[in-house]
Amino acid sequence: MTETARPDVTALVVPAELVEDLREGTYEVLRRVADAVAEAIGTEAHSMHPHHQQYRRYRARASAACALLDDIGWSSTGFPSTLRVDLPSHGVVLLSALLGALGDAEHALKDVTEGRQKDQSKRQASIQRVRALSEFTALAFMQAAAIGLAELMGARLEDLTRRRGAL
Repeated sequence: MTETARPDVTALVVPAELVEDLREGTYEVLRRVADAVAEAIGTEAHSMHPHHQQYRRYRARASAACALLDDIGWSSTGFPSTLRVDLPSHGVVLLSALLGALGDAEHALKDVTEGRQKDQSKRQASIQRVRALSEFTALAFMQAAAIGLAELMGARLEDLTRRRGAL
């Protein structure tokens, strides 16, 4: 009896055209951590009772984002290629980064459709980018759910489903 090869559900294959969006979303995760640390340091409560556990969480989140950037590359090579990302290692940050990238793409689409910028080619490109990111983010959530990671993101999956329906 021959054994059928099972697909590796722990590796997410990121299409080349979405790698830069994932990278930018991961940088956004780092920016949010930095902002949270700066805000925590700036509060009066911090000077009286610093919360070490809070900073450990920030450090863990920043370290996870840096580890993902180590794997996908900190900058573009100019020649994007398909990447395989290990979900057990990077899943939570990856999902957060994809949601951030999708939000940025939706914001850019809104600028093109509702703002002063009404260029049809940019509008079509923005629509395609939002669709591609939306579909890929949904796929990433499904794959993460298959290995037990998606529940860490909570209600955001429902938000994604609603957003996909609006396209």
